[in-house]
Amino acid sequence: MTEPPHSTTDASRGGVLWLSWLARTALVVLALSIAAAHAPTRVKLLGLFSVGVGCAMGAASAFFTRPPPNRVCWQWLLAMSLMAAGGLAGSTWLAFRLDAASQPKSPQQQMAASMMKQMERDSGGEIVSAPTVSPVNEFRWYLARRVRQLGTWSGPWPELFWCVELLAGGAAAAWGFRFGVAHTRGAAAAEEASS
Repeated sequence: MTEPPHSTTDASRGGVLWLSWLARTALVVLALSIAAAHAPTRVKLLGLFSVGVGCAMGAASAFFTRPPPNRVCWQWLLAMSLMAAGGLAGSTWLAFRLDAASQPKSPQQQMAASMMKQMERDSGGEIVSAPTVSPVNEFRWYLARRVRQLGTWSGPWPELFWCVELLAGGAAAAWGFRFGVAHTRGAAAAEEASS
């Protein structure tokens, strides 16, 4: 049995709408993630900030991207949640990099760097490798420092708390998206009824 020609057109149009929405939402999430990373430290309350930013991501996505007029299904909400969680993870990583760049070098670090340069000159140009700390360990220390206001946590607890923050931010983004879609559709229906 063959399908009517308009059904394949509707399916391809739906795929284009989905990809278009996905690309526009990714841009909204990227912009808000960068803005969140540059927010002042005193504003970044542990747990609450990720929920607030997730809500803002969802609502802004609904407002700026104008999803198709059909019912918002679980795929849209899942995509919004995953993009928001990814954006929040990227925002935390960017905040970590900005924090690391703004940390002043201690006198011991400056002395060690000058000693390494002196040793390199004395050894005839051979490169002496200094012990390095991997970025993953530095990021773990950053996460531990973030949760220090709740107490001293060791082991996987800072990472687990960060994962809970990402999940809460993703859930808040889905809620914000659903709320934003309902609000924009309600406003559009009221505007249409008045004209």
